[in-house]
Amino acid sequence: SWSRGYRSGGFSPRAGSAASASIAYQPEVVDSYEVGTKLDLFDRKLQFNVAAFYSKYDGLQQNNTLGCPSCATGNETVTSNATIKGIEFDFTARPATGLTITGSLGLLDSKFKGFIVGGVSPVSGLVVPYDYSDNDLIYNPKANASLTADYTVPTSFGEVTANVSYRYIGRYDQQISIGGLSGNLTTGPITVTGNDPRVRTDRQGLVDASLSTKFDLAGTEARLTLFGRNLADDRGPTHGFTVGGLWSFGTAREPRTYGATLGVKF
Repeated sequence: SWSRGYRSGGFSPRAGSAASASIAYQPEVVDSYEVGTKLDLFDRKLQFNVAAFYSKYDGLQQNNTLGCPSCATGNETVTSNATIKGIEFDFTARPATGLTITGSLGLLDSKFKGFIVGGVSPVSGLVVPYDYSDNDLIYNPKANASLTADYTVPTSFGEVTANVSYRYIGRYDQQISIGGLSGNLTTGPITVTGNDPRVRTDRQGLVDASLSTKFDLAGTEARLTLFGRNLADDRGPTHGFTVGGLWSFGTAREPRTYGATLGVKF
């Protein structure tokens, strides 16, 4: 398959200076290519899918928080004008009556090409070119995977289903920012050596489980579920943001949690 997406250009509404606000950013166009196969094997007891994809962005729009000595807040956010390729696998297996096992694996290779915008030199205070081509794209973990098992047993009053799942999410950045600088810091070009590590998550390994039963309640279908989330108590951040060197903030993922739900279908 081939598809094309488009997002129009515009002006940066959060710019802090007239000069930045008057510079238009260009439209964003992405061409996406995908090839793959979907297979039903062993008398449909195993479904296996694989897909390879390649996405080429022309004029990728990214928000960048830059230093701006002449601005009231000392910084401004401007939108500036990368490729993504990867492969995905998923499967569903039914090895026994009532048992379903599903899994997936995704691998990404994403990078910028020619990502150069204007920024303020930390030495001269002049606007010079900053090259962000070495930075990682945001929300693009290099690997993610999942494995889930469901087992359903019929009962005299309905059914009982047990579920256990594991999800792996590789670390990823959440903001285009400055982690370090090299090159000519006075007149440019200045090379940004990566995103600020404060906006980077760690690797996540999340284990969830539940036990639910479906039964008849006065002629109405009801479901009771007992659950546990993040049973390995994998702690860490889910979101981080730094504002032009002024401050930073982040949020933490939910710790080990237990609970129960009761639902009625009507």
